[in-house]
Amino acid sequence: MAVAITGVYHQRAHAGLDGESPLSRYQAGMKAMTSAGELPPVIKNPRAFLIDFLPVLRRTVQRNGITVDRITYFCLALKAWITRRDPLEPVLVRRDPRDISRVYVYDPETSGYLEIPYRDLSRPSITLWEHRLASRRLRDERRTHIDEASLFQAVTELRAIEKKAAVSTRSARRNHTRRRPEHIPPPATAQNNPVVPSGAHQTLPPFSEIEEW
Repeated sequence: MAVAITGVYHQRAHAGLDGESPLSRYQAGMKAMTSAGELPPVIKNPRAFLIDFLPVLRRTVQRNGITVDRITYFCLALKAWITRRDPLEPVLVRRDPRDISRVYVYDPETSGYLEIPYRDLSRPSITLWEHRLASRRLRDERRTHIDEASLFQAVTELRAIEKKAAVSTRSARRNHTRRRPEHIPPPATAQNNPVVPSGAHQTLPPFSEIEEW
């Protein structure tokens, strides 16, 4: 992503910038600010800056907290916050897909975010990807009722399957190497690994074992 932005997008001419690249326009702006004795804005609160870029959801606040995709979030600080809001009015909620063990609720009165963890703090941190995979697994099993407990149980089972598969894969690779040492290529020497001229086509041997995902 960084290479695509800095090495391609920022270097390419844009019609919306009258044919200039974003990089050249940025450099011109920085030069103008320096000449005027100004400084570029600085991020004073990196945490709030990150939260502002997280995906947005709209949810209502209930007495037991906020429920997002069958997971309930609650903290003691939310009690006083609930009393001064209309319970039917949805609030702005942000969630980090990399860790959905907490959500961030925007409070327009303070222009800040209230961080709210799982109501059940014994639940493990999971990603949004794990959540969706577990939900799909439960639907495939024709579950008539999917709740928070069954969702996290499915996540636990999927993690166990993944861990077992990883161990089995590593073990299979070691056993394969031990059983077939003749397939290990000899060390490179001047005789069996001559120098290939630059630009010459090299034909690589096919893989003897390919792991499919």
